[in-house]
Amino acid sequence: GIKLKNSNDAVLACESIHALGPDLVVITSIDFLEGNEGNKMFMFGSRRLQGNKFEIYQVDIPRIPGKYTGTGDLCAAILLAHTSSLTNPASNNKSSEFADTCTSSETPAAGTNEENILSLADVLQKVAATMFSVIKRTFEFSCLTQTMEDTSQNGKSAVRFNELRLIQSKND
Repeated sequence: GIKLKNSNDAVLACESIHALGPDLVVITSIDFLEGNEGNKMFMFGSRRLQGNKFEIYQVDIPRIPGKYTGTGDLCAAILLAHTSSLTNPASNNKSSEFADTCTSSETPAAGTNEENILSLADVLQKVAATMFSVIKRTFEFSCLTQTMEDTSQNGKSAVRFNELRLIQSKND
């Protein structure tokens, strides 16, 4: 494996995984050792466009203190849900035509039926924003409800307070 010490290493890791066959690669929960004061985590997403061309995005996510049960499962579910709306530049359908004419910051032209088509950048932003919102709500709940009796002997918060507040976050 490739040890991820910086963004160049993450790009190399994405390329290595692409070489094994997948067209879409997402690496989550990256904690670089170089140049990070511990206040951020990173997510990288890479997609094969055509041939050996790739689009690669880095998302910086503010770190919220603590360890939370179920974050990997939640991230995978959100990623799966949003990638179903991902444009496919390798196909010959309208999604491909739309992808060729729009950048990730543009919106579909009036009269098109492509409003639900997302770019990889959009997908990664939605995943990061949802994860941040749920973890933030969980952290706030943990801070409000935790008492001295609910703290383990080694000073770490009790697991029950760090279970993700999914239902409470559904409108965030």
